[in-house]
Amino acid sequence: MSTTPQPGLVLPDPKEVGATLVMLSGKPIPLVIERSPVPPKLVPLTPGSPTCPAYVSRLVTNEGHVIGCMAIDLSGAIQLGAQLMMLPLGPIKEQLAQKRPSEAVLESLSEVFSVVAGVINRVDKNRHVTAKPVVVWKESDPDAPSTWAPNARNRYDLIGTGAAGQWRLSVIGR
Repeated sequence: MSTTPQPGLVLPDPKEVGATLVMLSGKPIPLVIERSPVPPKLVPLTPGSPTCPAYVSRLVTNEGHVIGCMAIDLSGAIQLGAQLMMLPLGPIKEQLAQKRPSEAVLESLSEVFSVVAGVINRVDKNRHVTAKPVVVWKESDPDAPSTWAPNARNRYDLIGTGAAGQWRLSVIGR
């Protein structure tokens, strides 16, 4: 994968992404959209910490260039992935208490992000992107979005509220 800057990614309307998340979860998700041309007004985007990790799915072109990502906090990773699997609240709360989503939940979250990538691909003039499988966001990754995403002006955050609490999903284009 290459992180060489490429022509930008046009993000879809956040309401479309929100509607897609609602459709996939099968239930209403109260969402708040935060959008700002000045990144410091948004909640800082960081890789998280060993005790409370964040997760990221890179958006990669057919040529292998990373031109965006979707980053989500621990609560969102567990809740969105679990909802697609139709897990009951008990196992969701267990994973939140352990601060570790199961492999099945992360695979399910990767599927959610693949569908959201389809929404991104429908934006006129965007190059086709694929959402890579969700991984723990580590600073040490050679193509870590932390080198470019925290200052990205092409970003919005969706703050959702699920049965197990609030979560944040950042959709970011280079």
